[in-house]
Amino acid sequence: MVKHIFKMIWNQRKSNSWLLGELLLVFVCLWYIVDYFLVVLYTFNAPVGFDLSHTYRFLFNAREEGAKGYVTMEEHPATVGDDLWEAIDRIRRMPEVETVSFSRFGIPYNTMDNYISLRADTLSEGVACRLYYVSPSYFELYRICPASGYKGELKDGLSDRAIVITEDAAAKLFPGENAVSKRVYLQNGNDPLEIGAVTRTGRGSEFERVRQQAYLYQGESDVKAFPGEMLPWRKSRCG
Repeated sequence: MVKHIFKMIWNQRKSNSWLLGELLLVFVCLWYIVDYFLVVLYTFNAPVGFDLSHTYRFLFNAREEGAKGYVTMEEHPATVGDDLWEAIDRIRRMPEVETVSFSRFGIPYNTMDNYISLRADTLSEGVACRLYYVSPSYFELYRICPASGYKGELKDGLSDRAIVITEDAAAKLFPGENAVSKRVYLQNGNDPLEIGAVTRTGRGSEFERVRQQAYLYQGESDVKAFPGEMLPWRKSRCG
């Protein structure tokens, strides 16, 4: 009986070949669709590297000259940067607030891409990293964790002469080595920065894959030096 069935299939192989081709095409399409959604599901459920619980975003902007409510320099001699820093400081002093941070390009779910190339030396190949300009309290605000083996506070590793990077960036720059205290060169720059701390890997949102990240210091003098044209300036607080 089985032999007879196989014989019939073989005799009708020309017509059956189209059926097999259609089944193969359906299988390939289903495999691609299932694989795609499994990757999306895995990416969505993977750790993002930050925590937004009880955080709030403040958006500052400057009025243009001639706009309603515009204050002239004669009426208010302070610069935009001075006013911005004063606003940050006032929020920080509120008793309900745990911590305050400010950043450029650093807020999660930010769609603006800003990258920098880091090099272990002037001759090595650059490692592209998503760049964030942040204050040291940024890591505490978003509860960003240090990489395995790093014992210090992340905020202590960020300064005007020290940079903080994610562990995947550190692994590419210095494979098999402890990257903390090593020097890296920024793109088109001959003045190196020291790696002050290493964080765990992170993402910009649940739908993005893990990417190398680098954090550059922004302090009081940096904020006060910014002109109104650079606003809006995004700042977050936790309370």
